[in-house]
Amino acid sequence: MSAPTAPATLRYCFICSTGRAGSTLTARVLSSHPAVLARALHPYETRMRQYLQVARRGEAAVHFRPLRDGEGPEYVPHQGLDEASAAWCQATQGSRESAAVLAERYYREVARVQGVSAPQWVIEKGIGIRLALEILGEDPQARALFLFRDPRDTFFSMKAFNRKAGYEGGFQEDQGEEVMFRNVIGTWRRYKRLVEEFGPGRITRLRYEAIVQSATPWTEAFRWLAVADDAATVGQAFSTGTRRDAAVELHSTTQSVDASIGRWAQEASEAQRALFDRYAADLVDMGYAP
Repeated sequence: MSAPTAPATLRYCFICSTGRAGSTLTARVLSSHPAVLARALHPYETRMRQYLQVARRGEAAVHFRPLRDGEGPEYVPHQGLDEASAAWCQATQGSRESAAVLAERYYREVARVQGVSAPQWVIEKGIGIRLALEILGEDPQARALFLFRDPRDTFFSMKAFNRKAGYEGGFQEDQGEEVMFRNVIGTWRRYKRLVEEFGPGRITRLRYEAIVQSATPWTEAFRWLAVADDAATVGQAFSTGTRRDAAVELHSTTQSVDASIGRWAQEASEAQRALFDRYAADLVDMGYAP
């Protein structure tokens, strides 16, 4: 059998979710497939295509300094420890090529360094979902994969991660618990609108509770991307992506996957339960019993 050939143009799949819903694990499993590429820096938050989208809107040159996305927070292309991406940004300052061309060049180099011979898809976390959707609107090949977890478990994972990492007020906790929880619910409502706008061929979803326990949802995800979905390929990606190593331990807030599911029932106060009850209709709509 001949070796796979890399397509002329890479396609982008944006993982859209709130924090602590499993986006790191999702990027890790997806990029364990031989046809899928992500910058291999845990927790996989290099987002060069989106960064360039911002840079190109108002400036011809690519700058390493953070740029603002409208009224939103500062937007950076990668984690501070990603020195290779920082060097690439600095080297491309002054280029007048399009964001798509520069992103293609960047990820082709990433593929070469990481030994991915024939990538078809690039995975980026859609941080600031509006940016990912902007690319979907102009690139008919781009897709978005929304990731959902029981919002109550997400809520407590956010709070636990803030304590563990020392992120005082992170995930909007400084704005109050209802704002924090409503943001999680809001992602679900946005997903529903986008399915109506773009259709299931370009927008799909995964549930955290399913993807951490079985390879079956990953078969469906790879089929959606139209890449190899045979049992051996999917099994290898699932095994590699869900392996609990030192990076995962650092990122986790529970001792096991099982402990992460349904944690809210042990941790919620009466006031927090009352908060969740106000969004019971959304919980049911998402498939979670109130």
